[in-house]
Amino acid sequence: MKRIVHTLLLCFFIALLAGCGKPSKFLFFQTESKKDYAALANQQAQQVALTYTLRPFDAFEMRIFTNQGQLMVQPEPVGVETANTNANNIQRQPPEFMLDSLGQVVLPAIGIQKLDGLTVMEAQKRLSKLYELYYKDAFVSIRIVSHRVTILGAPGGQVIPLPYQGMSLLEVLALAGGLSQVGRTDNIRLIRNAMTEDQELMFLDLSTVQGLSQASLRVEPGDIIYIQPRLNLFSQSIRDAVSVTAALTSVVTIIILLTR
Repeated sequence: MKRIVHTLLLCFFIALLAGCGKPSKFLFFQTESKKDYAALANQQAQQVALTYTLRPFDAFEMRIFTNQGQLMVQPEPVGVETANTNANNIQRQPPEFMLDSLGQVVLPAIGIQKLDGLTVMEAQKRLSKLYELYYKDAFVSIRIVSHRVTILGAPGGQVIPLPYQGMSLLEVLALAGGLSQVGRTDNIRLIRNAMTEDQELMFLDLSTVQGLSQASLRVEPGDIIYIQPRLNLFSQSIRDAVSVTAALTSVVTIIILLTR
């Protein structure tokens, strides 16, 4: 019996030592150099506004107004009940449309339109001209509702919608709940165009006052933000060793029961 106990203790310490290695299975998006990515992040941080073009599978809300959108800025009378209250409520909830894989969308009255590659302003101007056939001085307003970024690492997997264009990294991190104690503020990676050949990887350090200037980096739809977690090697090694020892204990117990 003592031999079995000694064997289990030996296995526990072997598993503990094996678990003390670098836990690379918990780390993602590693690179050999950080200097170039930090310089790129600083350069991108100077960008004030982004010009986003519509892409396949983008979803957007659309509103149509007459008289060049005068109703958008017309003040509502106070304390006056109007007969078209229900119509106004419907207008406050505009319909959503989505571009297909070819960058086309089917819109009421004007049919199939290709909007892929247009900025929001260009799409609004084009649709306003088309809807002038049906409305006097038509004004079309578009708001993209499918813009999101993905946050991985310390906060756990989160998909954060972008309420408006040109949000900064700091604003997105705030929407995700901020940086917790388990996340490394000096090791944040932003992956852009992850699914294309024009992939960009930026290394960001927000641990210093100077590094906070990188927090003004403007995120783009589809960006992936990875916050490397702070790893406790000792506690992780203990958990791994306990798991291995538990499995070995079960095997030894079965062997003892079968040999009796």
